[in-house]
Amino acid sequence: MAKTTPTRRGLTAREEFWLAHLRKIEAAGIATKAYAERRGLSVDALYQARRQLVVLGAWPEQKASSAAVFTPVRVIDAPAPGPTCRVRFANGAVVEWSAAPGPEVLADLLDRMGGAR
Repeated sequence: MAKTTPTRRGLTAREEFWLAHLRKIEAAGIATKAYAERRGLSVDALYQARRQLVVLGAWPEQKASSAAVFTPVRVIDAPAPGPTCRVRFANGAVVEWSAAPGPEVLADLLDRMGGAR
């Protein structure tokens, strides 16, 4: 008896809708929850759609990493000519001010750099 493989059906319009959002999330590199909240989408529905698309083979299964991720911190003894503020991002970028910026400036910078994940 010949072994048959199941044929993959096309995606429904609803599945295509969620797939488009998942692609936007990946392209933007932001957290799924943050994306859903910004777009007024149900976070639960987005996660459920992702699981269904994985089952259908339309979205790659993501393995959870068991290794903790740490960013090394180095304390330096460098005299500063007054108060300074330095933000170092995980990608190595550094932003410095001669005086601490306001919280809204920091919040805007963090949001533009991809925010927390």
